[in-house]
Amino acid sequence: MNASVLLQPESVAQPCRNFCILGKTSLIDPLDGREKFVLSNFAAHATGNIVLIDVETGVGESILLPGDSGAWALYNWDNEKLIVGTCPGKGYVHSLDLRSRTWAEPLRDDNETYVWNFTCGEDGMLYGSTYPGCVLLRYDPVAHVLTNMGKMSDNPKNMYSRTVGAVPGHIIVTGGMDEVFVTAWNMETQERRLVHKTNDLAMIVETNEQYFSIKSGKEMLYFDSKTFEPLAADSVEVRRGAVEVKLGPSQRGEAIPLASGIYVGVRGQDYFVASGAGDSPGLQRIPVEAPATHIFGLTIAPDGCVWGSSGFGQTIFKYDPRDGSYWNSSVVCNGGGEVYGMQFVGERLFLTAYSGGDHIVYDPSKPWDQLGNVNPRTLQSVGPDWIRPLGHSIVGPDRAIWTGWSAKYGVYGGGITRLDTDTLELTRWANPLATQHVSSLAADDRYVYFVSTLGGNGLAAQDEVCHFGVLTTGGDVVYSEALPNGAKAGKLAACGGRVWLAVDEALRVFDPDALRFVDGGDVALGRRATGFCAVSERELLVFVPDELLVLDTASGRCEARAALPGIVDKASVTPDRKQLYFGIGTTLYTLPLQALLG
Repeated sequence: MNASVLLQPESVAQPCRNFCILGKTSLIDPLDGREKFVLSNFAAHATGNIVLIDVETGVGESILLPGDSGAWALYNWDNEKLIVGTCPGKGYVHSLDLRSRTWAEPLRDDNETYVWNFTCGEDGMLYGSTYPGCVLLRYDPVAHVLTNMGKMSDNPKNMYSRTVGAVPGHIIVTGGMDEVFVTAWNMETQERRLVHKTNDLAMIVETNEQYFSIKSGKEMLYFDSKTFEPLAADSVEVRRGAVEVKLGPSQRGEAIPLASGIYVGVRGQDYFVASGAGDSPGLQRIPVEAPATHIFGLTIAPDGCVWGSSGFGQTIFKYDPRDGSYWNSSVVCNGGGEVYGMQFVGERLFLTAYSGGDHIVYDPSKPWDQLGNVNPRTLQSVGPDWIRPLGHSIVGPDRAIWTGWSAKYGVYGGGITRLDTDTLELTRWANPLATQHVSSLAADDRYVYFVSTLGGNGLAAQDEVCHFGVLTTGGDVVYSEALPNGAKAGKLAACGGRVWLAVDEALRVFDPDALRFVDGGDVALGRRATGFCAVSERELLVFVPDELLVLDTASGRCEARAALPGIVDKASVTPDRKQLYFGIGTTLYTLPLQALLG
């Protein structure tokens, strides 16, 4: 079909709206002299913002960042400037003059895309940690100059300098992820001294002139700030100002102290104000408008409403095509991250989420009670071993939820889980073919198909080959194949009695009856397939950059039918088979199936 007559999708709404608060601090606002609770918000596929809340009046102010999606790093510099370190695209250092509410020119190191957090050294400079270079950045808040102080690890595979803190004469840096380390960087000599190695992610909890503390997994470690020697926990008088307050029957939230003596914290879409550790405060909505964010997951309910998940922030949304209304949830589970897998079985919505490796079930017809773990209800977690449901979730031939997982940071591998939607019993299979991520799943009326790929959370890709496998519903591998060396496996789809595997810029065709790939059956696309959507046994929609193709599963003929304004990897069809919905960035689009299929 000629590009000039390709269908154009209709933009219907930006229904995915949430806060994803990465950093928090407090300041005395020079504009009015009042103390403000400050939040840095990440808006996936959009531009992040800073929120200032006067907790006494409940009034909020939103200030858009000059660039990038959001910020982990947030530092109040003498109630004069707010210093922000962004992610995930540019790794900017932004400086906001609090009196004029104006931003200085953005600074960045060309090789870094994340700035994780800041600390202030004895020299008055701010120091920040980064990804992917694992370096230490030094920022001069007076001269507005940024300097790269070098990589903080001798291991070339380490890509993260993750947290920083200041002790006399040194900056303490933790990082990894190939080898997790704690190091001390001398501000005078600019030399590094390795303090500790560990197998678990190491995060700085507190630094002062006497000691610094590190949380590694579930363990708290203490070190002398001058000698760097380990200290016994019972010899340390903990000074940390933050407290934990009760938010639900079994849930706690961290609150930071304000100068007024009260404590404030944030939980998802809400903030809370507490008098102290023994308090049980109520939640209040963040008092500014939530921005439109990335539509990450997508599915359609039996009633035709479109459901999706946010690209970060652990929320879901519902869009009703009948009246154009939409609703956004609070956080669906206690772990941070995002919902990858979304599948309806009957009237219940089953979710799988990063970063806790959580399985969740939600009944939209019942009242929301996540704090009580009633609805949505977090079921079983596969964390900490597996954390990211990279392969998303599908409904198998047994009506169970099947999910592909990747391993925790610093470890290659992954697995597959099966959640029985009747008994809610969970079964798991680790590394079914190789020590690799399970990155895509598909199913027909007999088998579950999967592909594994070479990445690693916090790690460079492995120098191996991808694998394709076929599972029975009992978890037995009945067929497997290593893909050619260098071949990059993509998405899977089962449609028309065949399985379609995206490999590089083509589709390989697998015959489930013969349990083999069809000789000479490859379908050349000329571009990499980013997603699939089966609309009938004869027609499979194939998304490629900038276009939507319709594949005839009987003949293998593929034809472009619609132009796309971006990349699509998730799409769904309404139960009446009339409309196709998909998200690009923050926008929900639709196409009429009758016109699309011709």
